[in-house]
Amino acid sequence: MSMRHRAVLFDKDGTLLDFHATWTRVFRHAAEHLERDSGDAGLARRLLEAGGMNLTTGQFAPDGALACEDTPTIARSWAAAAGVGDAGALAVRLERLFATLQGRRLAPVSGLVDALQSLHRADFALGVATMDSEAMALGDLDTLGIRDLMRFVCGADSGYGHKPGPGMVQGFCQAVGQPPAATVMVGDTPHDLRMGRSAGAGLVVGVLTGAAAERDLQPHADIVLPGVKDLPGILL
Repeated sequence: MSMRHRAVLFDKDGTLLDFHATWTRVFRHAAEHLERDSGDAGLARRLLEAGGMNLTTGQFAPDGALACEDTPTIARSWAAAAGVGDAGALAVRLERLFATLQGRRLAPVSGLVDALQSLHRADFALGVATMDSEAMALGDLDTLGIRDLMRFVCGADSGYGHKPGPGMVQGFCQAVGQPPAATVMVGDTPHDLRMGRSAGAGLVVGVLTGAAAERDLQPHADIVLPGVKDLPGILL
C-alpha cells in the first residue's frame, strides 16, 4: 500500500458509472416526458441544450448542469428554459423521473468491481460523493453490488455542501479518520477535481469515463487515467 494515501473518495456518475451510457437516455426520457405533458413541441431540445447537452454530438459540457450539478440546479435551468415558475416542484418531479428504472440502466465502468475490491483488500477507506441525492446514490451502489465496500456515502442533500466546495471531502475524512493529505479524490469533471483541491486532497485524479475530455481535466488533476480500473496500478 502507498504509505502516503490511505483513503479514496469517488464521484459516482462518470466515475463509477459510465456517464453517457447511464445518463443520456435518462435525460432524454425526462425531457421528452415534460414535452409531452406541456404540449410544447421543441421543449425537450431546449431543456437538453439548457443543461449543456450538444444534440448533434451527444456530448455534455463538463461544466453544464446535467454533467455536474444537483437536481434542484438542473430544475432551475429547465424551469427557466420552459418558462415554468415553480422550480421546486419541477425538482421533485425530476428526482422521480431520474430514478425511474424504465429510463435508467446503470452502466458500471470497465473493471469497477475488481478495482474497488483490490483497494478494499489493501485497507484503503473508500467513499462516494455525488451531486445526486444520497438515497439515489445508496440505491445505485446497492444495484452495483458495491455498497458494502463504501465507508462513506454522501449526496447533495447530505449536509456537506456542494461541489466544488471542500465539505464532502472534509466529511469523508472525518468519517474515516484520515487527513485530506492522505486522501485521493477521483472524479470525471473539473468540479470534482476542484473539490479535491479546495479540501487539500493529497492526490487528485481525473478519469475519462464521464463528460470531460483530458484537456478539461489536466489543469486540475495530478494525473488523468482512462478509468477507475487503472487506479490500483498507481496506488498499490
